[in-house]
Amino acid sequence: HGAMNVNDGGTRVMNNGWNDFSGESDEGLYGSLLSISSDVVTDPVFGVVGYGSTASKEGDRYTIVPKDGIGKRINVLDDKVYLTLEQDSCTEAVIDASGTYFDLTLKCLTDTSHLSRISLSGSGVKDGFYSIKLNGEAAGQCYIKNNKGTANVMIAGTTAQVTIEKMDGGENEAPAVKILT
Repeated sequence: HGAMNVNDGGTRVMNNGWNDFSGESDEGLYGSLLSISSDVVTDPVFGVVGYGSTASKEGDRYTIVPKDGIGKRINVLDDKVYLTLEQDSCTEAVIDASGTYFDLTLKCLTDTSHLSRISLSGSGVKDGFYSIKLNGEAAGQCYIKNNKGTANVMIAGTTAQVTIEKMDGGENEAPAVKILT
């Protein structure tokens, strides 16, 4: 059904259950919420700087604490490494500049068992098999192809530690079903 009282002949549609038309010019609130991210760059004067985050770099590893209020997207712009969380929110991330290691502290927005989808992309993310650990225990693997891939993790509880790390080799493993209680 079209959104009500928009006065455009009913062509606007509800987006995920709500009206994304604000009457504002440009992108409005809805567009702004979709584009919020924690961006990390290296400034020639100030060094490593986080926009929408606090950021530091020790060796080849960035430590990023999102402060954007949402914690869904992290972009390490210098190294072209991009991370997006579909379900949960990231409270801290350790990301290797090589795009082969991601250690994420997640705040789950629901305490029920759910699938957390973590998308990795950018030319800095290397192709190949990646192991996934949940709270230090093996939780599967994902495959990055053409510098894009998604890690799927079943999470129960309000917090989780997810580590995604490139494997030296790897082969496709059969899916495993795990019942969480």
